[in-house]
Amino acid sequence: MTRLGVDRNGLSTVDRSLLLGLARTGGGPVGLKTIALLVGEEQDTVEDVVEPFLIREGYLDRTPRAAA
Repeated sequence: MTRLGVDRNGLSTVDRSLLLGLARTGGGPVGLKTIALLVGEEQDTVEDVVEPFLIREGYLDRTPRAAA
């Protein structure tokens, strides 16, 4: 898993990049487009793959306006 960039918490490089990007923005609500730009991924990938995992694991909360 280390060679694939997955840490002991199950976070990939993209997951960690997203969380670090959110921390740099102050941790408040951030829109999908901004998150996709932060991690260099397509919006669909963030919405369908990355975000659900981070929400399920308790790293993110989804609000009607944005992820926080």
